Amino acid sequence: MSTSYPLSNSQPHPSDEELRVVYQELCTSYHNIAEFRSKLLGLLPFVTASSFVATMIGDPSKSLPLARLVLPFGLFGALVTLALFLYEVDNLKRSALLTAQGRTLEKAMHLLGPFTPGPSSLFNTRNAAGLIYSTTFAGWICLALWFALPGTAIYVSLLVFVISVLLSLPFLQRLRIQVSKDFQVGGANEFSLQPHR
Repeated sequence: MSTSYPLSNSQPHPSDEELRVVYQELCTSYHNIAEFRSKLLGLLPFVTASSFVATMIGDPSKSLPLARLVLPFGLFGALVTLALFLYEVDNLKRSALLTAQGRTLEKAMHLLGPFTPGPSSLFNTRNAAGLIYSTTFAGWICLALWFALPGTAIYVSLLVFVISVLLSLPFLQRLRIQVSKDFQVGGANEFSLQPHR
C-alpha cells in the first residue's frame, strides 16, 4: 500500500501552503473512497434481494432447466460478493491509511477536521460493511440452495451469516488497527510535518 503524498524535497520542513495542499488531497481521496463504498454497500443488498425476488416470481420449480440454473447462479452471486468484500478490504486499508495521514496533518496544522478521532462506537462504517457483506453472502447461499435443499436452505444460510459475521467483524477491526500501527512505525517518520517558518 504505497499511497503517499510526497512533500517538497528542496526543504526539510513543508510550508503551510504545502501542508494545506497535501491535506486537501487527502480529504479528496478519503471522500472519494467513502462515496464509492457507500454506493456499493447500498447497491449490493438491493441486487441480492432483487435477484431473489425475480427467481421466486419466475418459479423455477415449474421448469427443470431453470431450476438447475438457480444453484450455479446463487453460487456465482456468493463468489462475486466475496470478491467485492476483498475489494472492500483494500478500500478499508486505503481509508485507514488516509485517516492516519490526515490525523498527522491535522495535528501539525492544529485543526479539527474529518480525521480527528471521535468517540468509539459499535455503530460505524466498518461494522456496517461487515454486516452488509455477511448478509449478502448468506442471501446468495440461500438462493443457491433454495431448490437444492428445500426446507434447510434457510438454516444453512443463517449459519453462513453467523460465521461470516464472526469472521468479518474482528478481521476488519484488526485490519484498521494494523494499518494505523504500520503508519505510525513507517509512514509518519518519512518527513517532518512541522511547518517551515
